[in-house]
Amino acid sequence: MANFYESKPMQWVKKAGEKVVGNKGIQAISSGMMMVMGVILLGAVFQLLAVILQTIGIIDQSSGIYSALMVPYKVSMGFISLYVAFTISYSYAKSLKMQALMAGLNSILIFLIAAAPIKTVELAGEAAGTFTGMDTVALDAKGMFVAIIVALTSVQLTHFFEKHHLVIKMPDAVPEFLQDTFRSLIPLVVNAIIWTVLGYGCVALTQTALPVLITGLLGMPLADKCSRNYFYRNHCQSVMDDGCPWNSGGICGNRSTVNAVLCNQLCQS
Repeated sequence: MANFYESKPMQWVKKAGEKVVGNKGIQAISSGMMMVMGVILLGAVFQLLAVILQTIGIIDQSSGIYSALMVPYKVSMGFISLYVAFTISYSYAKSLKMQALMAGLNSILIFLIAAAPIKTVELAGEAAGTFTGMDTVALDAKGMFVAIIVALTSVQLTHFFEKHHLVIKMPDAVPEFLQDTFRSLIPLVVNAIIWTVLGYGCVALTQTALPVLITGLLGMPLADKCSRNYFYRNHCQSVMDDGCPWNSGGICGNRSTVNAVLCNQLCQS
């Protein structure tokens, strides 16, 4: 066994593992995830308390107390990807000796552009009219993968611009916080353009937020075919019953969930 661990393949694996662990990006992801543990535990505590009180019959889901206890859970886990985008970019920028706080704030802005597109919907009933707001469906755990990508790429792009002096430099007489703001302006604009194109392009083509689509596509290898999977079989059948034009090869009507996209792929395969 000792000879096996000392063999060339295992030595190569060991060296590769050391390089991965020593990578600043990987370290930033690890540090960022640990930094949000407090937020996760906060939501878990209040959710557990609400469930316990409901189980013993003191409150029910329709009571105001239950709704109030679930608020910390919703604002913690419901926006967990937003917090991850900040903490990872903060840790990554700090390891690169950049302005960490500015990098974190910029990462939040870029992630909102990519993951929470502004949508306008028609209101029915007495409140007829239109409502414009931010689609927050991908700000929970579904958007975490994109949050990691945004955090790393936004910091790396800013670092590239600063390294090559492609930033706005202000006189020394200007306060430091204003110097930092103007120094990050050009990288921020470039980041915003890139992720606006990606985010809103995804919505325009698939009617699905970018994080939801990526998460669904990454999960496709684990999904069974419609003929063998209960969920997809019933989902496809229910959509077909609604008259969805599956044979056209397009996305079903105006459905905005990634399930329609994935089910279309699975049923046709």
